[in-house]
Formats: sequence, structure tokens, C-alpha cells
Amino acid sequence: MARIEQRRANADDAASIAACAAEAFRHYIPRLGLTPIPMTRDYAAAIANAQVWIATLQGETIAALVLDVTDEGFLIDVIAVMPQHQGTGVGRALLELAEREALRQGHDSIYLFTNEKMTENRALYERIGYVEYKRVAFAERTRVFLRKPLKPVEDLHALLLKLEGALHLREVRASAAQLEELLDDDFRELGVSGTEWTRPAIIDALRDEAFSERTISDFRVQRMAPDIALVTYRAHRAAIAERPAADSLRSSLWRLRLGRWRMVFHQGTPL
Repeated sequence: MARIEQRRANADDAASIAACAAEAFRHYIPRLGLTPIPMTRDYAAAIANAQVWIATLQGETIAALVLDVTDEGFLIDVIAVMPQHQGTGVGRALLELAEREALRQGHDSIYLFTNEKMTENRALYERIGYVEYKRVAFAERTRVFLRKPLKPVEDLHALLLKLEGALHLREVRASAAQLEELLDDDFRELGVSGTEWTRPAIIDALRDEAFSERTISDFRVQRMAPDIALVTYRAHRAAIAERPAADSLRSSLWRLRLGRWRMVFHQGTPL
């Protein structure tokens, strides 16, 4: 039986990759009402500037994979399988190759996007661990972005306890860089005093605070969505010269974005 082989593409493969993509995506034209982008890509340029792989059978290109590194991480830009070879495992093998390459190149997650009307693709990606994290609308199409973590995921309860606890440490509260790592760009806080804080405002305020030791108890985590977790707990603030001891109930929303959990909302209620 002939063996399917995988290899990096070279300049001579551009035409066969274009033909493969055209055949793989042609059936979507009536559904989308437009030509899918993989059918119009310049694959010679992709071979020169990105990471392009092909699967061959008896020397013929039967599937192609375009990988790239962007500001959002390691991207599966295009995956195309000739119709007669779909469902044989060749596409899954290329997806596994993409994950190995992402790990080898130091990435802890991988992402891709697809048209929202390509429902079969989205269902496949979700079955193998990809989670939708955003949608971007263009004039004639909407892209659905999905991401998959590649390294073992730490127990969520333990992870969020560690992250939440870090925000109570003196060295973290005094460091703008560390706070920016933990707080989402959209962060908002409703403090125990009733003050509403933005991310820049709370970072400035914590830099000059009179620090008190804090302890956490009755810590609970509820997964609200694949990329959203609700944290609740009781916090005790030790007394210092500037203020007495205090207890409060705390709740936080943590959002998973680009492979990282960051706090997007926090509220404190005095007891």
C-alpha cells in the first residue's frame, strides 16, 4: 500500500498547493456567496515567508498546511485536503504536525480561524480541543477564532488561587509590570469603598498604598464558559498603623485570552 508522506513545501510545490486548496474549498462557494480566501492565496509567497507543509501520496499533493507566527501566537493559517482524501486521517495528521511544531517553537497554544458558515470545520476543531475566543466581522464574512492549549493545563482551582493570591502580595501590588500581566486590558473593579477603578487607575493607586497582609479563605471557582471563570472568597486584611483590620467578601471574573488567564472584573463587599 502506498504511504502518505509529509514534508516542508518548496517553491516547486506552489501550483499543486493552490490546486489542492481550490478543490478543498470549492464546495463552500454557494454557501458563502463568495470565494474562500484559501482559494486565492499566493502560495509561492507563503512558501517563502511562512511555514508550509504538504502531504503527498505517490508524489501527488493531497493536503497542505500553512503555519505562521503572528502577534496572537502560532497560527494555522490554511489547512486543505483534497476531497477524495477527506475523512482518511490525513487532515488530522497535519493538525497534529502543527501542534508539534508549535510546541517545538516554544508556544503553549495554537490558534486558527474559519468562516462562521463553515460549520463542519468549527465542529471538528471544537471536538479536538479548540475553544472559540472571538469573532471578527468583515464586509462579507465573519471569522471565528479558536484556540487550543498545548501544554498540560494546571488544575483551574489551584491556578486561579495562585493568581488571585499573587494580587495580594506586596511585591506584585508594587509592580506595574506584574499587575499588567495579571489584569486584563478591560479590567474594572468596584472597591469596598464603592469606588470604581480602571486598570491604569488601580495600578497607580496600588503603587503608593500602605500595604497590609491579606489572607484568603473559602475560595471557590465556578467555570462560567470555556474562557470565563468566577472566583469568590473571603479576604481578611491585617491591621496596620494607617487602618484597622477588615474582612470582606470578594468576587472576580477571570478571562482566558491568548492562552493566559487574566482578571477582567473584581468586586469587594465589606463585612
